[in-house]
Amino acid sequence: MVSNNLGETPLFIAASCGKKDVFDLLIKDGRIHSDHSVMARTDGSTVLHAAIVGEHFNNKTKLNNPIVHATETGIIELVKVILKKFPDHAYSFDENGKNIPHITGIIELVKVILKKFPDHAYSFDENGKNIPHITGIIELVKVILKKFPDHAYSFDENGKNIPHITGIIELVKVILKKFPDHAYSFDENGKNIPHITGIIELVKVILKKFPDHAYSFDENGKNIPHITGIIELVKVILKKFPDHAYSFDENGKNIPHITGIIELVKVILKKFPDHAYSFDENGKNIPHITGIIELVKVILKKFPDHAYSFDENGKNIPHITGIIELVKVILKKFPDHAYSFDENGKNIPHITGIIELVKVILKKFPDHAYSFDENGKNIPHITGIIELVKVILKKFPDHAYSFDENGKNIPHITVEQKNRILYDYLKKKVDHKDGMLSDMLIMMGTLYCIWRPTQEPVLKLFLDT
Repeated sequence: MVSNNLGETPLFIAASCGKKDVFDLLIKDGRIHSDHSVMARTDGSTVLHAAIVGEHFNNKTKLNNPIVHATETGIIELVKVILKKFPDHAYSFDENGKNIPHITGIIELVKVILKKFPDHAYSFDENGKNIPHITGIIELVKVILKKFPDHAYSFDENGKNIPHITGIIELVKVILKKFPDHAYSFDENGKNIPHITGIIELVKVILKKFPDHAYSFDENGKNIPHITGIIELVKVILKKFPDHAYSFDENGKNIPHITGIIELVKVILKKFPDHAYSFDENGKNIPHITGIIELVKVILKKFPDHAYSFDENGKNIPHITGIIELVKVILKKFPDHAYSFDENGKNIPHITGIIELVKVILKKFPDHAYSFDENGKNIPHITGIIELVKVILKKFPDHAYSFDENGKNIPHITVEQKNRILYDYLKKKVDHKDGMLSDMLIMMGTLYCIWRPTQEPVLKLFLDT
């Protein structure tokens, strides 16, 4: 077959132009099998190169296999014609060791090749990856696995197989349908599919066949519940493995400690009520850690004595939180809890000084207003809050006489702070106001004001009230 000054034969030119009909006609000529007609150029390029690259043919192509360039044109029909005559061409690799399946991932093209060369599905690229690793395309994997079921076991250079790489539910289903034990495959870190994905649907697919997979732990000793904390996922696992709620991580914490998610705790406590007692490495349990009212309610509903649980400093829930609603929840069941003291001898009123909280306690324990801290101070001394004092004095008028370590009582403390409203309030409400008034006037230096004519109305106001 003649060639032009570039060494291109008619067959080469027809291929480069994508002229399938001309190409077919020339192939029927019979002289196509001569070396010169196939190796049409001095650089080693064949008509197949020309057919694939078409008009984009250049000298750089000499490093590339013709089939490789099907990715540039995607001329499946032309490739079929060539492969019919040159079946071994399907094995041709490019400069990176990749062949058509690796490069393209085109299902139809792969089908054409695999129909003639089924063992091509095993071809690996330079990184040890084969078609399933590279593509992760479900349909392509189906084509390959239909002929080569053991290909589902193929691992890449990191020891990962298809399930590890993709995490695609449908793809995993295709593989697991044929290779159920593949669900056990671990990657280089000892993690399996559930660890890697945390996808509920994927985990369901695996657990349906391999229920004991819920027990699988990663390299840190954590299992799915520890890693995810996803309520729905935990439900899926706990439905089959109720004792999994007891699983602890490397710090001795279990699901309730880690998450503090009310719904998750409910799921666990419904099956394992005694789990509310679980403590972490610091001796704290769920109420200590969270302080979430709703969560505490969930626990206390089943374990009322849990309100008494103390942390490592001897503090219990009321000490730690000071949350009114939480204290109400506890005191409703344990009224004597209002008397609980922390390591410094302080109880809830001392610690918080929150009016509403004190009201809640004093409503049930009026004598609590007399409680003193380690310095001999009681609530009125410590706070000096007008509203708080009003709450106490309304019930305990004689409390106005209580003195602190410096010999000062409420009037001393408050009047020094120029709380005139409180001063007026006390004068109206407390018995023996004359004696108290005298002390107050002296304290404030108002006695001096008696001798000032301008202060007579003030003095008269004091004495008449």
